Amino acid sequence: MGHDLPLTPNFGLHELLPRGWDGSVPPEVLGNLITLAEDLLEPARAYMGRAIHISSGWRPEAMNARVDGAAKESDHTRGRAADIWPDGSGPEDWQLATVRLFHWMRTRLVGRFGQLILEDHRVAEGRSTALWLHVAIPSVKHPGHGDINAVLLSPRKGVYEVFREPRA
Repeated sequence: MGHDLPLTPNFGLHELLPRGWDGSVPPEVLGNLITLAEDLLEPARAYMGRAIHISSGWRPEAMNARVDGAAKESDHTRGRAADIWPDGSGPEDWQLATVRLFHWMRTRLVGRFGQLILEDHRVAEGRSTALWLHVAIPSVKHPGHGDINAVLLSPRKGVYEVFREPRA
C-alpha cells in the first residue's frame, strides 16, 4: 500500500500521515482514516467549495508523545482525528471560513463526529495563525451526539470549554 493512496475524491492518505513518514500504516488506523476522510473531511470540502488543509492527522504514539500539549490517549494516535482549516482562496479569509465551518459541522454533521473543537488560540498566543478545527470520528472515548464534550471551544492550549449556543 502506497502513501499516495486516494481515500476520497479530494483527500489522499499522504495528507493524513506525519510529514516524511516512510513506515507502514496499521490496518485499523487506515480504516479510521478512511472513515475520517469520508464522513468529515469530504463533507467539509464540499461545503466550503475549497481545499481543506490538514496540519495533523495520524500520529504514532511515540510521535504524539513529543507534541506539546497532546493528550496521551489522543484520537490522533488511532487515526480518528485531524486538525484542519479551510484554504484562504474564497470570498472570506481562512479565519472567518474556519469559524463558519465549525458552526456548519456542529449543526449539519451531528452523529458523524465524536468530537469537534474550535481551537482558537490567536489571542493567547498572539499569532493570527493559531486557529484550527480538531475533528474526530466517534469512538468509545468520544461517542459524539449526546456527549457533553462533543463540541468544545479551546481559547488556549490545554483549556476546553463546552460550546453553548449563544442566547438571543
